[in-house]
Amino acid sequence: MSARDLINAACAKANAWRDRTYATAVLDELSAAGYAILSPDEVRGIRDEALEEAIKIASRHPGTKFTNSRGHLDWRPADNHDAAAAIRSLKGGRDAQ
Repeated sequence: MSARDLINAACAKANAWRDRTYATAVLDELSAAGYAILSPDEVRGIRDEALEEAIKIASRHPGTKFTNSRGHLDWRPADNHDAAAAIRSLKGGRDAQ
């Protein structure tokens, strides 16, 4: 059920609950369905934590070993592609390629 459907259902129920506001009914329905209402500050905090974790992961990337044109094992420092791959690995299985 979408958030819009939940809100519509809550408003219909609120007509029967004379002692409750529509907002309370909507919040109760969304909470019961597993939705969370976050303030902008809470969202920024979560985002900042995720970015800090991404920075830690990307900065620990050692670089890439490869076989050069003469067949010798060589190494190059991490680049933006390596950093992006390290950050994607934080998704834990969801599109972590």
